[in-house]
Amino acid sequence: MKKSILATIYYTVDSEHPDIQYIKNPSEIQSFTDVYRFDTDYLGNIDRYDMENYAKNDLRLVAGGGYNTEHIHNVTFEFSTNQNDIDKFNAELKKRFE
Repeated sequence: MKKSILATIYYTVDSEHPDIQYIKNPSEIQSFTDVYRFDTDYLGNIDRYDMENYAKNDLRLVAGGGYNTEHIHNVTFEFSTNQNDIDKFNAELKKRFE
């Protein structure tokens, strides 16, 4: 069985962020969303708390440019395990690449 969680990080960056030259509006709140899937046959009965913590750690690293989290600030998260939310995100993502 697989469990999924839709996770979004919201954050600001400082001028020392390693990818500052690629961020369109560095003074604005940035965000990144992804779906995390956990295979309970392999991982056992993972609960929502563990899924959220895994996603938080991963998203912080992504927001930091893949290096560290020193240059991201004002971090908040949003989570959903609602399959309709996950399906909607996946459909929107698929449309971008058609």
